[in-house]
Amino acid sequence: MNDADGQTPNRLWDAVSQWIKSLDQDTIERVRRGESFGNSQSGKRIREAWSLEDCDSELVRDVADQYGIEDAQDISGLILAWGTAELRGEAFDPGEYISGRGDHWHQVGRKFLPGEQPNEKSSEQPTKKSGEMSGEQARNKFEKESGS
Repeated sequence: MNDADGQTPNRLWDAVSQWIKSLDQDTIERVRRGESFGNSQSGKRIREAWSLEDCDSELVRDVADQYGIEDAQDISGLILAWGTAELRGEAFDPGEYISGRGDHWHQVGRKFLPGEQPNEKSSEQPTKKSGEMSGEQARNKFEKESGS
């Protein structure tokens, strides 16, 4: 799950790209056809390999700074959802995905935004932070910075 030099990705789009590159061709084809590909196991491997439980890791900080989430499951879900959309050629809006996750956590009585107390129910939904990038903006920024 780590890149060629054994490093954990530091930015969200790097993580999405690295996850896609880690897939074998059979899995890529299953994802493109909309079939199951072991999403929960993939999420667990990502969380473990990239230390998403560590709120001080650069990758977690990047996601927290861009989108306001630090929950390891939400971050791995974001990586998988974005990567899946990329493989299927679908548009993806990370902010919209995160809002949907907020709906889920609110329904089960758990808040997912940093600084909120567990089981504190609220009608407030996450909103895009100033400077937050859409999926396309993040991809373009990554490609510009990496020269891809």
